Amino acid sequence: MDAKEKELYLAIIVAIVLFSIIIIYFVTSLILYQRRFIALQKERINAEINTLENERRRVASELHDGIGPLISSVKLYINSLDVGEDDTEIVHKAGTYIDDIMQNIRQISNNLMPNTLVRKGLDAAIKEFVDKADNQNGIKISYSCEIPELSINKDMEINVFRIVQEIINNTIKHSGASKLIIKLTQQEKMLLLQTSDNGKGFDFESMKNKDVSKEGGLGLKNLESRVDVLGGQLFHQSSPNKGVAFIFEIPINHSTNN
Repeated sequence: MDAKEKELYLAIIVAIVLFSIIIIYFVTSLILYQRRFIALQKERINAEINTLENERRRVASELHDGIGPLISSVKLYINSLDVGEDDTEIVHKAGTYIDDIMQNIRQISNNLMPNTLVRKGLDAAIKEFVDKADNQNGIKISYSCEIPELSINKDMEINVFRIVQEIINNTIKHSGASKLIIKLTQQEKMLLLQTSDNGKGFDFESMKNKDVSKEGGLGLKNLESRVDVLGGQLFHQSSPNKGVAFIFEIPINHSTNN
């Protein structure tokens, strides 16, 4: 091999090495950018969910601790009025209306942030919600928890409860099912939430990509957002007239504050 051939061979090798370095740098930068983008997306979704839950807590607290006592005071004041016989029926009706308002306030406050979830934990809160929703639209809801001692942090409890709440509400409104089965189990450090119904089913991807102002799309995106924040995975199976099944795999040691 003469000197010119050696120089050409060396130039080709240098060019290949430089090109390889450029490609590696480009791919590495792309991967790092993608990871950073995903991390920022998770942080944004986490912040939105935390803001939403904090606002729910605030409104629930104001309804329960602020407006509730005021309305109770109004009822006491009305009942203390010295009225004639002709006005007794009016006072009685006013008291009945106030009782209805108080009941609605308690219901709204509980929907925003269930007291049972705060005081007794996830399992008790799901049982309570299932009891209230059971047999609505003719749907029999069956719930079981196969975890002897369910111990997870409060952020996870809230997010898992909202997932169950979303599935129950969507099933009642849209599925046309006659039964819904919900089961909580645990495999090592993984919390498994499984749900299935015998309704009309749907195409998951087309429903998820619907305009959020329409039925269904926003609910499925909410499910994915909650699971993503929890560091878990969502699996689904559905086809027309064969119902919908979900499996949520959520790591128990994951923190939404990370």
